Amino acid sequence: MAGFVKLHRSAFAHPLLQDGERFRAFFWLVSEACWKPTKFDRRGTTITLERGQICISIRELATAWKWSKSAVERFLTRLETETMIETTNGTVRGVITICNYDKYQAREDEAGTDDGTPTGTDVGQMWDTKEEGKEIKKDKKDNYRFSGRVIKLTAADFDKWQSSYSALDLGALLQSRDDWLAEEAPTDQQKKWFTSTSNWLSTKQQQAVAADRVVERSDGPSIC
Repeated sequence: MAGFVKLHRSAFAHPLLQDGERFRAFFWLVSEACWKPTKFDRRGTTITLERGQICISIRELATAWKWSKSAVERFLTRLETETMIETTNGTVRGVITICNYDKYQAREDEAGTDDGTPTGTDVGQMWDTKEEGKEIKKDKKDNYRFSGRVIKLTAADFDKWQSSYSALDLGALLQSRDDWLAEEAPTDQQKKWFTSTSNWLSTKQQQAVAADRVVERSDGPSIC
């Protein structure tokens, strides 16, 4: 694909992209996404991909990134949880939408400040920053599914976490986490509550799944 994409320095600071392979994979998606509405054949049906979208399968991503399909699926789930992408359902090919692509990739004559910085909160980062108590989507500020002293989640974010951490009682854990963040957590944990809470829930999910497997083995039929 011809042309170029912008890469802001703030991308290097995002916790999910500290690993070089993840960094490369995410910006591979950015580079392959359509920069203008484009017609595309999807399983015999012509669809129109909008700016910032890519139609591709898990298998094709695994080949391009030289990853296993399970690793690709886990990474896409993390990107969606961090509101960096949105995906459609589909086992053959699905559409991936890069969140905030238009803000971040807009030409300087379309949007931006005099110094060329893209408009939008936090210099137009491609993920919706929820750090330091900020909520980018101002029209949703009073429409939280979970609203604690520190943690505030819209219905969309809550549902994404509920899907990603299905083995957990999400509401109860969020309340516990919110109490800890408000009363005991270091300042940096409070400021970066979205990322730290997502990582914390991921660990809890892995522990819950492992515990369920142990129970299943112990409850299996015995042979006398």
